[in-house]
Amino acid sequence: MFNTKIIAAAATATALLGTAAAAESYFTYLDNTPQERDTTLELGSVVSDADGVIVVYEYSDGEYGDTLGSTQVSAGANDNVDVQLDENPYYQVAAVLYLGEPTMPEDGAAMVTVEIDE
Repeated sequence: MFNTKIIAAAATATALLGTAAAAESYFTYLDNTPQERDTTLELGSVVSDADGVIVVYEYSDGEYGDTLGSTQVSAGANDNVDVQLDENPYYQVAAVLYLGEPTMPEDGAAMVTVEIDE
């Protein structure tokens, strides 16, 4: 009987840890239509493993440029996420989700590129 309780407790712990490890952060932005060139970037829903920040960068040929704007997100689902930009972007931008404080774009938990209408 003692062994059964240990096995059950171990199975429960494994299930809980497996669930935590399977969590993900991601953008649900799927709109392939370019956005208008203005100072609001509409990202739709964003799911984050922890409180964090989305930083929007100029993005061209796989290279990150200047920071255009940022917004805070909470852990879990964040609906209708808009980022106010400092200036109108040209061509393409990258939105990077950081868990915690922003670092380098390559270290973000998730990234999406958005085409800007010319």
